[in-house]
Amino acid sequence: MKNKIYMVLRLGVGAAILLYVLTSIRMGAAADYADMSLLERLFHNIDLLKDKILGVDKLLFSAGLVLILVSYLLSFIRWYFLLRVHDINIPFKRVISLGFIGVLFNNVMPSTVGGDIVKAYYATKDTSKRAVVVTTVLVDRIIGMGSLLLISVAAAPFFLFNGQLREVAIVLILIFVLALTGFWLMLHPRLMQKISLLRKGGASGKLIEMYKAFYFYKDKTRVLVWSVIMSVILQMMQIYVQYIFICAMGYKTASFSDFLILIPAITYICAIPISIMGWGVGEASYKALFNLVGISDVYSVGLSLISRISMMAINLIGLPLYINHRPTESMKEIKESVKLKGE
Repeated sequence: MKNKIYMVLRLGVGAAILLYVLTSIRMGAAADYADMSLLERLFHNIDLLKDKILGVDKLLFSAGLVLILVSYLLSFIRWYFLLRVHDINIPFKRVISLGFIGVLFNNVMPSTVGGDIVKAYYATKDTSKRAVVVTTVLVDRIIGMGSLLLISVAAAPFFLFNGQLREVAIVLILIFVLALTGFWLMLHPRLMQKISLLRKGGASGKLIEMYKAFYFYKDKTRVLVWSVIMSVILQMMQIYVQYIFICAMGYKTASFSDFLILIPAITYICAIPISIMGWGVGEASYKALFNLVGISDVYSVGLSLISRISMMAINLIGLPLYINHRPTESMKEIKESVKLKGE
């Protein structure tokens, strides 16, 4: 019941933010909107966005779709390597299948159960090292998000004297410092043992097993380096996709360097679970942040929507794979299973 209430609240928040964004888009003089009712403004702006999205350059749009697909495959290869380090020999074909099921739940299915949880649940069916499998999924996500942060921090110094994006760059640098501190703590078992959650027994005992699996990577430098390299490449691809899409919509003066700061910032904002799949929050973030570099609402919100639609279309590859492997357990049971299963 709590999960249903939480989902309804998130749905309501996302819908309210999205409605505000769609009615606040401006293209032209403010006087053009003065005599419009809220409903008229909504339909007028939807027509503007529809024209931009449907009028994209088909060649550029297709190139963007290919890059999204390639970046997904790189992320699946990264997870495959993390599994193999622990001698978990899940076939690569199945890793790809589980990967697409995961992104299906992350970006298409309106569920309180994330794609990582569903992916981890299926993977635990293929090995007795269940806690380790769950940890590889977490490590995979950490490396992915960390690599995106690394890209933004590498670009941030060039924006510290840029009045438009200085504050965004500073926030990303602070997040990086906090993340680096947390990672340093994770590599020191004695400090981690002082945390009450890492005590023996019950669910905490499972957390200990998961932490041991995480700490195992400390001496696997080669795998971690290759994983980070792949992550940086795929994240750069996904950032470049955004640049391609806005060019496909006809905005030819965008600076790719701005995207190195803006897209990571938007990604981290959308990770805050206050709406379903980031709907509303994403569009508001694109609108607010891209306005800082002079990109108008219709292009920034249009970019959010065309990126979302493109990813959802590709993520539907996971739908037949999910249907074919659909468990008898409920999603609540899947969530609890992933949390509590040990080796």
